Amino acid sequence: DKVDVFVTGLYILLLVFFGLSAFVFGLFILAFTYLARKEFFLAEKLRSYFFLYNFINLIQTALLQILIYIIFAGKLPLTYLVTFHFIFTFTGTLIFEFIRKIYIPGTDGTGKDTYTWYLGFEKAIFFYIIMVFFDLLLFFRIATFFSPNQSLWFFLSLVVFIILLFFALLNKNKKTLQFNQLMQLSFVLTYSSLNLAIYFLKFH
Repeated sequence: DKVDVFVTGLYILLLVFFGLSAFVFGLFILAFTYLARKEFFLAEKLRSYFFLYNFINLIQTALLQILIYIIFAGKLPLTYLVTFHFIFTFTGTLIFEFIRKIYIPGTDGTGKDTYTWYLGFEKAIFFYIIMVFFDLLLFFRIATFFSPNQSLWFFLSLVVFIILLFFALLNKNKKTLQFNQLMQLSFVLTYSSLNLAIYFLKFH
């Protein structure tokens, strides 16, 4: 429709403004997004592979993250820090997508489009905790790259992990919509705070 055309046109103009590398890579993202929207012309056949289908959708987020690096650096800066930050950001997006599809037993319907349908509720919570632990290790490494105060960042990472673990176990034991939403909210708030911490570390 007209809104899509306007947004796409604005997107292309911005790509032109940010240089050749951003323009070329941005057009690649646009083509990928179009194919993903059409489900690569595989329709229901692709949807039947739940994990693959969700991973393909996450690729778009990863590509946009790369585009942001290109916009700010003029090219893709393949450095140690950028690699860690990219994995940290992608893992956080993966976790957000994951917990968004963790449903309380009995409320996940029959559409087979939730992680609890395929993994079970308790196993899904377990995988969430593991991913959170991995992402906090990445945060700790990024933070210590900017600041040598390892004790401070270890303490902060540990506190965040305990908070998220608490709400995850609470949700696991209570199994109510309210606690499920609290688990999701706790991750969104703490993950946003960690990103802000990285931002201030970089520019201060």
